[in-house]
Amino acid sequence: MHTDHAANTIPPFRADNTSEEMSKDLQPARSGTVLSIHPGRRHLVGNAAKILIVEGTKQALAAASVAGPDILVVGIQG
Repeated sequence: MHTDHAANTIPPFRADNTSEEMSKDLQPARSGTVLSIHPGRRHLVGNAAKILIVEGTKQALAAASVAGPDILVVGIQG
């Protein structure tokens, strides 16, 4: 689940086609670009000297778990 700038919850969904090519979560049409910032790193928004931008929610979670404490990790869904 993601929350947009207006505090609306945006649930990801998985396509009915479960082939290898379609085995990823998708966002609803016209939901805009969703940026993911781990709650434990939100204090770095506007204060971070280093920012790591990664593609994918799972990749953002993995990067946040190993990045240094001063690095803001931002995930872009794609």
